[in-house]
Amino acid sequence: MNFKEYTKKSLILLVLLQPFLDIYFLYVPPVTNWVPFSPATLIRIFLVAIIAGLYIWSSRHNKVNRFVWLYMAILVIYLVLHLIFTRHFKSTSPIDLGYSTVGEIFYWIRMVIPLVVLFVTTQIKVTRAEFNKVIKFLAWIISGSIVITNLFKISLSSYGGGWIQGNIFSWFGGGQQWAYYGLASKGFFYYANAVSAVEVLLTPMVLYYLVEKLDLKSIALATVQMFAMLMLGTKTASLGFFVVLAGYIILYLIYSLLFKEFKFKFSLFATFAVLTLVGGAILPMSPMFNRTTTDTAVQKTQDGTKKEQKEKKKELEAEKEKEKEHKDDQIDHRKETPLMRYIKNHYRDYSLNARFVMGGYSYRDDPQFWYQVMKWPVGDRLNYRKVEEAMLNRAKSVNNDSLNNWFGISYTRMNHIANLEQDFISQWYSMGFIGVLLLIMPYVFVLLYCLYEVIRVLGKKATFFEVSLLFGSGLVIALSAFSGNVMDFLADTIILAFALGYALVTTRGLKKHDGYRNS
Repeated sequence: MNFKEYTKKSLILLVLLQPFLDIYFLYVPPVTNWVPFSPATLIRIFLVAIIAGLYIWSSRHNKVNRFVWLYMAILVIYLVLHLIFTRHFKSTSPIDLGYSTVGEIFYWIRMVIPLVVLFVTTQIKVTRAEFNKVIKFLAWIISGSIVITNLFKISLSSYGGGWIQGNIFSWFGGGQQWAYYGLASKGFFYYANAVSAVEVLLTPMVLYYLVEKLDLKSIALATVQMFAMLMLGTKTASLGFFVVLAGYIILYLIYSLLFKEFKFKFSLFATFAVLTLVGGAILPMSPMFNRTTTDTAVQKTQDGTKKEQKEKKKELEAEKEKEKEHKDDQIDHRKETPLMRYIKNHYRDYSLNARFVMGGYSYRDDPQFWYQVMKWPVGDRLNYRKVEEAMLNRAKSVNNDSLNNWFGISYTRMNHIANLEQDFISQWYSMGFIGVLLLIMPYVFVLLYCLYEVIRVLGKKATFFEVSLLFGSGLVIALSAFSGNVMDFLADTIILAFALGYALVTTRGLKKHDGYRNS
């Protein structure tokens, strides 16, 4: 076995390990007490370093390496400049808004890892059969584990932590006993939104395998995929499945009836219809819909009545707030002014979230800012994203340096102030225009190039496989731009990079697909 083969097998192993490296227990104590960073991330760094080393050695005489070394040099130069310009930052915070040089370097590594995966995937010869096996494995492991843990009620809740209280059968009946946070399940995975994004990425390919070969295995996989996305209970997953399914039915009709890439099959169309009807019938009872009525419904839980839970919650919040104030006092010994005292005592009257006022951009650091926010219309004060962006913009204005637009205010500062759930904009605040261009936009450029190649040969060559693959990748990138929490998660970006890398290979030299054109 040569080094290129070792490189390919190592890359495939990395992708296959992503569901296992996204297990919740790897990101929380006691595991995180042993090492400063999640061991899952350290394992990923180790594997990518091996893959990069194997590739460099196997293709050391290849001219393409010149581009790689140039791009890596640019990334390193960017990192150095980013650290220089973000290290010296004027702020009202006594702890420099949580800035950490080590944290910045570590984040840069996290963003570079999937770029390495993207590039290496385009350079090694992953066969269609190998790629399909990887996608099917990921779909079975992710969706299958969500369904099984839900049925046996051993799943983590998608919302608020803890374990689910009821399985899918608890969705039906005269009335739901538990709120959505006791029903929405994410298996043993860390973050429900990140898993939802991967599911959206995989779904078009799962549906493609129905087109490729309509048998019990492909039907079972599509069914499990549907139930898993409903069980997750997020809008991204629950609605995402039906968005993908509707789009896929349209694509199937276009490619079968207009382009005639394959024959229209009534049995396949009927399978799509059954998935739509069954999923559509279950959706109104799903945790996602349950969530919209939870705030007004009086519900019982295993811990007692809703009133008792509210009282316990208030007591817990009061204790946490006292603890937070005590920590603030230890850090900041400045005398509390009348304005600070007013904000602390009345911010709830203005419908402001304690997480913002008492959190990363504290009222103690900038009381004038929070006083101005109190004057906003109530609708704006309740708009969390608007408040988060206002805090970030305020931090930038205090520093008053135009280079922040180009190099960012740093990931650690942005994350300390507010975790803005809107990728691209979030990265613009943290890494600047240059950072977005170098670290995020390559996925968009590859997607656009692949779409161009597909459009260029529409009706002339078989492209349904590529369209299926790009459909999922495009949706994930769009989701990241609107709802966020995708581009910061390595489980998402590594799988996305692998999919886009393989899509780039197939669209560079489109050939007629064997097997199903005349089926």
